[in-house]
Amino acid sequence: MSGDVDEALRVLAEAKAAIESAETALAAAHADARRSHDTIADVGGVRPGRTLGLAIEDLDKSLTTIRHSGPITAAVKREIDAAMDRLRGGAPGGAPGTVPAGAVGGDPTGGDPAAGSAEVTADEMAVDGSSRTVVELSSSDPTHVRQLNKPQPNATVIVDGRFRYETDEHGRVVKATTTLSIIDLEHPRSEHAQRTLEGKLEGDHAGHLFARIFKGPGQKVNLVPMEALGVNLGQFRQLERRWEDAIEAGDHVEVEIELAYVGDDRRPQALYVRYQSGTSRRRDVKITNTPRSEDE
Repeated sequence: MSGDVDEALRVLAEAKAAIESAETALAAAHADARRSHDTIADVGGVRPGRTLGLAIEDLDKSLTTIRHSGPITAAVKREIDAAMDRLRGGAPGGAPGTVPAGAVGGDPTGGDPAAGSAEVTADEMAVDGSSRTVVELSSSDPTHVRQLNKPQPNATVIVDGRFRYETDEHGRVVKATTTLSIIDLEHPRSEHAQRTLEGKLEGDHAGHLFARIFKGPGQKVNLVPMEALGVNLGQFRQLERRWEDAIEAGDHVEVEIELAYVGDDRRPQALYVRYQSGTSRRRDVKITNTPRSEDE
């Protein structure tokens, strides 16, 4: 019987190793597809021809497929770990990075009962092949405020079931996505979060990645330092007006924002915005977040 268990453990270990190799290959494929996508988009410019346009759409689909594979492979690995634990006679173990809500020691609340319990749903694969925790929070739950104002590193934070934020090892948001479909002029903001946001320079605003009027969260997970006049009230506000017009016309707007930082700075150097509404083609906009000079 012992020999059978050892053989089963060996097979499961090989299966897990094969999945991890596949994850590494998927991460490399994601990077290659992203480079190809950006190169073709640069060549095509604002009005790519039919061939380049179709190529861009195909690469978009491949990137989406690769991203969606992460939760699947992570779930399979957890099942393999559980099976191996049972064969060894122990309790099923969780995969690295998965934290039961309320568990101190990797608790997203930092072990503070007053911070509330987030719903930690699963792991998914990051672009670099590493595992990241998926945490679901509510912007209207007072017990989630601390986590919304200080998101944990290397996590995917889903707020109100609609707003998705990916953080890096410093806890900075490096990617934010959502589908905009609602306008609410009365949605509240958090003046405290905007006033105390880290990384702001003279002449900066605490800018919302997803505006208050779109029911974007008021907490710091949705805020970054933006140069006030040219960015927050300028280029970014122009995009928000387009999205608002599209929603009022009955369309939904798919938005993806990637943020680029230098070193461990909390202030993004640039924002890369991709959006698409209705049947219109996708648009790509780069916003350089240049600080205001002292003589302005």
